[in-house]
Amino acid sequence: MLPSLGQLPSLQHLEISKFERLPIVGAEFYRNDESCLETPFPMLETLRFQSMPCWEEWRSLELNSFPRLRELIIRDCSMLRGDLPNQLPSLRSLRIENCEQLSCCVPRGPAITSLRIEGSNEVRIEELPPLLDKLSINGKHQAESIIYPQRSLRSLTISYCEKQLSCVALLFHGLTHLYIEGECESVKCLPKEGWLPATLEYLRLDSIKSVEMLECKGLAHLTSLQQLSIHFCYNLENIDGEKLPASLLRLTIYGSPLLGKRCEMKDPQVWPKISHIPAIYVDKRWIW
Repeated sequence: MLPSLGQLPSLQHLEISKFERLPIVGAEFYRNDESCLETPFPMLETLRFQSMPCWEEWRSLELNSFPRLRELIIRDCSMLRGDLPNQLPSLRSLRIENCEQLSCCVPRGPAITSLRIEGSNEVRIEELPPLLDKLSINGKHQAESIIYPQRSLRSLTISYCEKQLSCVALLFHGLTHLYIEGECESVKCLPKEGWLPATLEYLRLDSIKSVEMLECKGLAHLTSLQQLSIHFCYNLENIDGEKLPASLLRLTIYGSPLLGKRCEMKDPQVWPKISHIPAIYVDKRWIW
């Protein structure tokens, strides 16, 4: 059992980690028979649970607890399942990472601006907070559950999946920063026309190992795109189409040896498509 830490009136930051035999966080976490505080955790601002392999349930019975909680992190709790606290009025940042059994909805937090979910495929996002400007999701299920357009979101990190990428332009009209990483299916060329919102200023492709071709047509409408970064795309070696967007100010290629070498050698099949970019950076070296 955890002690009744909710009764510490001045507690602001709390980290609980490596409790290898703790299966339940329950009512004792909030109060005990001698409790005098009506509102548990009245001043707590940051709460982190980490590396608790036997934790299975968080019984959050206190509806008025955590009134000032700004950041909640749950990481590497592989057996955790069930619900999380539902009402967190001051929450700004929520991170859930590597909680494979967790099946719940994201807590309601009208003040949330940053949301990161990775390795937790059953955590559902049913309503995006109105102030959210940074979202990171890794896995199919979360992205497919987003059904509401989101005019305020500025930064999105998403794992590669054709179904969810094809919805990005429809759901995130004002997006300026997009990070596409990993892959859950084979892809030879990207992006397809109409996939990406025209408001993008920064695009990063990261560790999409099967991609071989970068499509200029899928980027042509990105008239505000200023930076394009390509990292660890080992099989990417060609650029198809006329040229990359004229608005680009910087192209970064790192850990992508096939395309990187062709750019360094000013290959005639590639160089005319990127030579208009003022700054080109390949494997920690400026080549243009």
